[in-house]
Amino acid sequence: MAALTTLFGPRFQVLARRGRDFGLAFAAAHLVHLALVARLLFASPYPFPRIPLLLFSVGVFWIYLLAILSLSNKLCAWLGRRRWKQVRAIGVEYIAFAFAFDFGSMILGGNQANAIHYLPLLVVAVGGPILRLCAVIKRRAGIQHSAGAVPG
Repeated sequence: MAALTTLFGPRFQVLARRGRDFGLAFAAAHLVHLALVARLLFASPYPFPRIPLLLFSVGVFWIYLLAILSLSNKLCAWLGRRRWKQVRAIGVEYIAFAFAFDFGSMILGGNQANAIHYLPLLVVAVGGPILRLCAVIKRRAGIQHSAGAVPG
């Protein structure tokens, strides 16, 4: 959310201030997905492919580690501001990678219905890291967004 504010100005500040809430809501909603995947794993007579399972498991680790760390200001303070930002960046980027891998494999599976359903999700999973990278570049370049400014 902060990347949107950096790139497109203060109109996204309201969302940026709620980034923690969005992350915790995502983690809570992900519990349902986790339960469904666990049900599939234990109910299926077929072995689950190892690579997707490994990517999913590491993603689950990052989702709930970030959720636990963001619940307590003491834990974030213990890590320190810089280390917390690094941990958060690594976790968020890994989660985006895992989603992009999953949605990409669904699309490349050859089923047109899957492509229609998963393409918007793939765009978001790939677009998020691109937006964050652009925001980092803009911050390092020291470019300020000025609302209403007309380029000359």
